[in-house]
Amino acid sequence: AAALAAAEKLAAGDEILAALAAVRGMRGRSVVYGEAAVAQAEIRIGDLAEVTATLRFPADWPDDVVLAMDRQPVWPEDGMIAGISLRSHRFEVSRPGYRPQALLRLQFGGKGPVDFPVIEWQMIGGKVVITSIPAGAAVWSGGKDTGKTTPCEFEQVEVGKVDYVLKLKDHVDVPLTGEVGNLETLELASSLAESPWLPEPGKVAGERREFNLTPDLRVAFRWCPAGAFVMGGAGPLAKKQEKPARQVELTVGYWLAETEFTQRQWEAVLGHDDLLRVLLTTGGGGVNTQLDHPMRLVSWDRICGNKERSGGLLGKINAFFTANQVAGWEVDLPTEAQWEYACRAGTRSLYGTEDQSAAGVDRIAWHRGNSGGHLQPVAQKDANPWGLRDMHGNIGEWCRDWFVETYDKQPTSDPAGPPSGWKKSLRGGSWLSSARSCGSPTRMEAYPSTAHPAIGFRLMLRSGKP
Repeated sequence: AAALAAAEKLAAGDEILAALAAVRGMRGRSVVYGEAAVAQAEIRIGDLAEVTATLRFPADWPDDVVLAMDRQPVWPEDGMIAGISLRSHRFEVSRPGYRPQALLRLQFGGKGPVDFPVIEWQMIGGKVVITSIPAGAAVWSGGKDTGKTTPCEFEQVEVGKVDYVLKLKDHVDVPLTGEVGNLETLELASSLAESPWLPEPGKVAGERREFNLTPDLRVAFRWCPAGAFVMGGAGPLAKKQEKPARQVELTVGYWLAETEFTQRQWEAVLGHDDLLRVLLTTGGGGVNTQLDHPMRLVSWDRICGNKERSGGLLGKINAFFTANQVAGWEVDLPTEAQWEYACRAGTRSLYGTEDQSAAGVDRIAWHRGNSGGHLQPVAQKDANPWGLRDMHGNIGEWCRDWFVETYDKQPTSDPAGPPSGWKKSLRGGSWLSSARSCGSPTRMEAYPSTAHPAIGFRLMLRSGKP
């Protein structure tokens, strides 16, 4: 009676398996429990063996889950599976497009419902394919090198946003982001720009360096160190506006572009201008222009913008410098003094060459006598001693200064012209000029709004204001 009472107590607490084990333990043991108790135990075994359990599933159980119990497929009805025999059962759970789940083993010991464990479903994810131009970029993720280089693939990437960074020597790091879909392939591609070559001081006169003026435009410059020279012309052939010749000192070195600014370079910074292109390529001013010809038909105003240089070509380039934290450097037009100093390149002659003969001049300058009446591509003539080309002829070059009639009473240290005026200075002569008018001291002037087929420019880079 005591053994049966203990079993009934377990059954009342829904510990059916435990109760069943207790009464089964009484079988065949009449000597211990008595024949009546063993007979009652047999009856109770039959009753308890009929008890089954219920499995209850979470309320948000997905409809597409594939479920097997003891390797047999089963399906919940109204969120439940009833009639489960009391014992341990193994469950296999899978869901299309999601990561496989570990096998589950649940124990059923009574008729009360057993809750199926909550499952955190993780989508299988997709594939990420990364390419770059040029190839060979290291792929970083989460601040760490993945060990892969482009082109490469990543399998079973979790669904959601992904972030990568491409790194290649001498190129700008490129971030790549995207959304990985379930069982989808995400393709990420990028072109890597070369790292900007940014201005820094030169060391020797004529040193050649290339610097970026935009992410896509790299221009060659020549270093013009601080120094002194005789500025202006003297003698019977010198014009009034070239006089008086005097010693001028430039206290800060600067970079001057190796060639005149070309149409190709202009479009690389400011884009394609249909109207301007028509004027340039249909012979505006009698000259058909090609992309490697000096840029022309652009006014001083269009190059320099407003007084603060915040507009025009210079503003665009200086914005690039600011964005790249280039401290102290800015692009500008040279002053007349800077232009002539670079043009002379340490010489005292009319032209930046020791050979002052007509043949010598022809080797360094495009002028009226040898240009054939046409503008010419840049860098076709010999360079001066500092490596600068086309300083004489080809196209007249805008300078920063307001024009002043003579050098009388003008400063001799870092002269930059008067603070205001009507016209801007021009230097170098052009393909329309006589050879004499292409000399180092020759000066011209034009209104800053002038856009002429024989007027162009070259850029300089300076640190500091002189």
